[in-house]
Amino acid sequence: MARSPYHRALRAKAALNGVGTTYSPTFTSEDYVGNKFTAVLDCDAGGVGTLDVKAQLSYDGGTTFVDVPSGAFTQVGASASVQIKVYDNVGCQFRFAYVHAGAGAAHTFGLFLVGMGGEA
Repeated sequence: MARSPYHRALRAKAALNGVGTTYSPTFTSEDYVGNKFTAVLDCDAGGVGTLDVKAQLSYDGGTTFVDVPSGAFTQVGASASVQIKVYDNVGCQFRFAYVHAGAGAAHTFGLFLVGMGGEA
């Protein structure tokens, strides 16, 4: 049986306003064949302040999270930005942190995951 693409929106494209850190839902990379998936950050132009999106993982079932080395997207400012990052063989609880900073911080963005699901 062929494997089929598996995709989901961790954060549907919408506005995020205000300063602070929020998080995506937690998921397991084991949902993806080979614990490998691609994350796509899609951010509209016209943002105010800065937006940092970084991958985090947990080895204790989701109690404590640490940043994934080289797991952050490039910081977003006022320009539109579409970025793609591949995460391979992480095999644990996973989430993304959205860090919003600057006076009047506001960005419209979405975060989407794509990988292969199902059995071979």
